[in-house]
Amino acid sequence: MKANVSISNSSDFANYYISTALTDQKGVVMNDRYKNFSGRVNIDSNLTSWLKVGVKTNYSIRDYSGDSPAMNKAAQFSPYASLYDDEGRYLQYPQTTTSFESPFWSMKTDDTEKYNILGAILNAKITIPWVKGLSYEMVYSNTLRWSQKYYFYDEYTTTGQGKNGKGERKHESNYNMLLDNMIKYNNTFNQKHNVDATFLYSRERRTWENATAYAENFDNTILGDNKLEDGKKQTVDTGAGESGAIAWMARGTYTFDSRYSVTGTVRRDGCSAFSVNRKWATFASGGLNWNISNESFMKDIEPINNLALRVSYGSNGNQSIDSYSTLAKVGTNKYIFAGDPSYSITQGISSFALNDLGWEKTTGFNTGIDFSLLNNRLSGNIDAYFTNTTDLLFSLSLPSVSGKTSMLSNLGKIRNKGVEIGLHSVNIESKDFKWTSDFAFSLNRNKVVTIYGEDNDGDGKEDDLISSGYFIGKTLGTIYGYKVIGMWQQEDVDNGTIMDGMRPGDYKLEDVDGDGKITSDKDRQFLGTSKENFRWSLTNTLEYKDFSLMIYINSIWGGNGYFQSGSNTPYYDEYINSAAHNRTVFDYWTPRNTDAKYPRLDYNSNARYKGTKYMDRSFIKLQKVALSYDLSRFVKRFGFNNMRLSLSADNLLTFAPHWDGLDPETGSGLTISSSPSIRTYQMTLLFNF
Repeated sequence: MKANVSISNSSDFANYYISTALTDQKGVVMNDRYKNFSGRVNIDSNLTSWLKVGVKTNYSIRDYSGDSPAMNKAAQFSPYASLYDDEGRYLQYPQTTTSFESPFWSMKTDDTEKYNILGAILNAKITIPWVKGLSYEMVYSNTLRWSQKYYFYDEYTTTGQGKNGKGERKHESNYNMLLDNMIKYNNTFNQKHNVDATFLYSRERRTWENATAYAENFDNTILGDNKLEDGKKQTVDTGAGESGAIAWMARGTYTFDSRYSVTGTVRRDGCSAFSVNRKWATFASGGLNWNISNESFMKDIEPINNLALRVSYGSNGNQSIDSYSTLAKVGTNKYIFAGDPSYSITQGISSFALNDLGWEKTTGFNTGIDFSLLNNRLSGNIDAYFTNTTDLLFSLSLPSVSGKTSMLSNLGKIRNKGVEIGLHSVNIESKDFKWTSDFAFSLNRNKVVTIYGEDNDGDGKEDDLISSGYFIGKTLGTIYGYKVIGMWQQEDVDNGTIMDGMRPGDYKLEDVDGDGKITSDKDRQFLGTSKENFRWSLTNTLEYKDFSLMIYINSIWGGNGYFQSGSNTPYYDEYINSAAHNRTVFDYWTPRNTDAKYPRLDYNSNARYKGTKYMDRSFIKLQKVALSYDLSRFVKRFGFNNMRLSLSADNLLTFAPHWDGLDPETGSGLTISSSPSIRTYQMTLLFNF
């Protein structure tokens, strides 16, 4: 259920907008429920001819409370099992075996998870009366976020049984402040020369704190997390911190005769999270635009209504690291020295100082074309981009004897290139009927150019970082493993060609070096990538008189080794070879089903060499269909300005020629832990007066 209500009005001196929204949505799994309430108030006022002020406030609360049973246990659950005992509680062992525990015993007895956001944006704009085109604008933004996460497991749950109940209450709060000061100048000289300049000074501050109270071993669990002080074992954990950022920016654009324009931007950013030597970085960019349709030689070319070319080159930075990551920190621990009757509190370095960790930088070139043809019947844009990201914020592995296993460092280089296309067409337009289409397409290719820059094996090229999945010259998400080339059969046993430790019904893995065994250093190979090949979507809107029909199709496509997934492995599921448990139905190998898609049920338990069969997740999905009818002409005499009734359905059909299971978009396959995607039907009544 969703409901939205808004009120707005305006005059020459002020305008306001007030809205509220409520959502209550149930999922397909027990206790999977989402609630959201939000409200917004916007007010703008022209105090004088040169001073305008405004305020935008908002509040929302999202409620994810409630715990669902474990899906893997639910899938294994027999429909003939007994759910409850004589007192109405869930039985711990509802089936004939004590090796299988009820999925309901995995649920928290009480679960609260709520997130609150309170925000306010104050803005003021002063238009300097005596200087044409000059103005000053201030935007002061404040956002407070806080959350409540409570849970409790009583003695009738798997987690709480051995501890005689356990619970926790965690409070977190986060405050963000952003202050932007902008001086803007925009003026046109001699009707042909336009100058647009912006100067910015910005400050940002963030503070946060958290407190967690935990307890276990209760004499009485009836009050749950409302009485944590009754637990015999209690712990408290608290934390707090702050960070800040400062930025200066200058941007200028010169346009001549609405045909040619050039833009330049310089930005200086500082972030407290970086090292003392590299807190600051400078980023610059520039762009050119040519509006070809305003040229004199284009005036007689009637099919072209608008045509413009864009070219830009520049850089930006990434500051997504945790505060205090670059500081040396001291931690405490407990240690029992030889001969001592109890432990001693010790202190040691928990993280190293990083004096030269700085900004991750992305430099890119972008070119694009905007066009409109045939009296605006066909319009769109085509963009191509090329970027290089250097000094990546990378977790570098360290020898454990150093006292730490990893540390952040600026390493490596990743190259990206891609194409994005957006098209809009008016296919048919008549008095009573109109058909429009919107098409979007995107394709991205990336490549790891360098990581450490080391060649420890002496083969003349930089070493890959196999443990982290980074390979020189390969895309991110590259899959490196054993290649499944078939299934061992009984005839392989009969003719003596089967590998030692393998049986009929086990996956046959490619022996790259031909030594008769499978080893990680010689037989792993590149199998493809988990990244998609390309994405596309198509929206068709048909309007006939007061009716409107919208059909939205969405697709992510792989092929040629793209968009591969190795998660569709039902033969790895728990209890897969147990007759006492329910299981997913899939095409597994048996002596009577030798051409099966998946291996024998005990493949994971008994095969000497194990590999994964990767599947293409390509899909085309009928994402949304919406039918609406305009009721305005029937209700205007009752004081309504307009009214529209609509019926919609989401996630209706999916075509996935290579995927088995529930939903290729989410990667839910045939495994017992997979969850179905929600198919929703909605009726909406929209009106205003």
